[in-house]
Amino acid sequence: MGVSSGEITRFTATPEIFDPGNEINISMTFNNTGTVNITGNVIIKILNSSGDMVEMFMHNITDLIPSENVSFCDTWNTSGAEEGSYDIVGYVSYDGKVTEPVTAVVSSRAEIGIFDTGPGTYPSISGTHNGTITPSQTITVKKLYTYSCPGTGGHTEYAMIWNNTMGECAVAEWNGYSGDYHNISFNRTLTLEGGVIYNYTIRTGSYPQIIHESPFNATGGEITCTEFVDANGNVYYDWIPAIKLWS
Repeated sequence: MGVSSGEITRFTATPEIFDPGNEINISMTFNNTGTVNITGNVIIKILNSSGDMVEMFMHNITDLIPSENVSFCDTWNTSGAEEGSYDIVGYVSYDGKVTEPVTAVVSSRAEIGIFDTGPGTYPSISGTHNGTITPSQTITVKKLYTYSCPGTGGHTEYAMIWNNTMGECAVAEWNGYSGDYHNISFNRTLTLEGGVIYNYTIRTGSYPQIIHESPFNATGGEITCTEFVDANGNVYYDWIPAIKLWS
């Protein structure tokens, strides 16, 4: 009986250049170039510039016959990914062996970022938030993500961001508890210029996480609260919704 062997014949990751928040499509084909059936695991690791693993995918191969191949596709949602370059490494382990790793490289756009408050805290209640956002760099915005309190359906039902002088204005509305309801899409792409003050109105539902200070230094700029009116009619001046603006 001959010695079993195999090789990765195709490994791609697209797009090669991405904005944080985009999805990366990963494809890999493994070809059995040996003489016996192969059973093992396909392993794909995504490594940041420091070599730390930020995501991993695994698939099983069962009795792959000689001269045959098998393909796998995965999707990496880069929401929360830091700007920089990433190595996507694929290899197969079987019969106590490991194939030589094959690497695809993707990089985020350094000039386009996100605006992210990060998670908030309790107490929480739904209501209407008004305030300002001042990006520290130019940000392209298509979506708004809402951090929700664990075990709740916290979300944004309506959002508007505008600057009358710049002529920028976009609106996003919630479509209900279906799909990825923590993200809502604006009716047009916003380009938020660094150093420019934009107004926002955000109306939330259920229990979104809250930033209990104003102003607040977020990733990508500053956000303030001019007024928050909760579902019971109470008014606060330091309740900011925990959100992310991204493309």
